[in-house]
Amino acid sequence: MLIDKEVEVNLALNNIKYYENLGYYIPRKITKSNKLVVPIGTKIIVKVYDLPKHSGVYVKIMCDYCNKEYYVKYQEYQRKQNDNNKIKSKFMD
Repeated sequence: MLIDKEVEVNLALNNIKYYENLGYYIPRKITKSNKLVVPIGTKIIVKVYDLPKHSGVYVKIMCDYCNKEYYVKYQEYQRKQNDNNKIKSKFMD
């Protein structure tokens, strides 16, 4: 079971448009040369279900079998959800 509802995401060239198209505010600043840029290292908070299925962001989940909480990459969570709709602890794999 997914516990996290929101996570912090690092913005990069490959995901700025993705989150902007979902309606997230992307902070930008004007450089000395009058260019509007997203500063390196900028992070935003996004809803977990807005993450791309291949996202490597870690999310907190609870094992459906032993009720232990742990962190897993969102892409692994998605893969396990597609496999059998149950999230097993990595200790049980």
